[in-house]
Amino acid sequence: MGAFKVDILNIILAIIVSLLGLPVGFLLAKIAKEELEYGKIYFQWMRRIILIAAILFVFYSFNLKIGTFILIAIMITGLIIRFDPNAIISYFIFSILLFRVLENINLLVLTFSLVFLYGLPTGALMILRGFVNYMREEIENPINIGFGRKLMQKIKYVLWVTMLEILTFPSLFMEKKKGALYHLKFVCPICPSSRKKHRDVHGKSTCWWEYNWLKGKYNVPKHFGMINWIKQYIGYGTNLKKFRNFK
Repeated sequence: MGAFKVDILNIILAIIVSLLGLPVGFLLAKIAKEELEYGKIYFQWMRRIILIAAILFVFYSFNLKIGTFILIAIMITGLIIRFDPNAIISYFIFSILLFRVLENINLLVLTFSLVFLYGLPTGALMILRGFVNYMREEIENPINIGFGRKLMQKIKYVLWVTMLEILTFPSLFMEKKKGALYHLKFVCPICPSSRKKHRDVHGKSTCWWEYNWLKGKYNVPKHFGMINWIKQYIGYGTNLKKFRNFK
């Protein structure tokens, strides 16, 4: 029983030490605020990289097949970079990771070390952005705008586009003019501006296909390519340069 208590005390001490990264980050920002002012973007990237490393070290301990590990690594890296979890979410993730590696002393020490390192840029950002403003953002957005709201917007966008694609399906079997008129009547009126911008060729803030159909130009290509379709489906930029000189 005594040994167990010692282990618990050691873990508590390690948690306290690892969290000292925050005040050390405060101190660094206070001492060299002007020099660090231009490093905000680098601090943000440091936090992402440290969080990614911590998660991947834990997954590596599962002895996964190399192909599976690489796939998971790509997915996790993409998610962290894309949604950029804030400090509250990140420390919550660290707590889960620490619980998972309690029985592996090497991974435990490594994870505690990464928690300490994560605190350095986080503490510096708190000072550089203004402590009160930073904490207000953290409290008001416990799942960071970048992590929560953007994710929900992305989910809504994909669901909405899926519904539009289903609605569009009958036009695939129509000739160009009938298909265009079908789009103008049933699809274009409810197509969100966020989707139309992915179909904007000339920077007119509108769908190039809708723009031409409204002018009676029904001979435009029906499709803009599979790659562009996938990109606009998930909300990423499309490449429509080839349509700019279409007559």
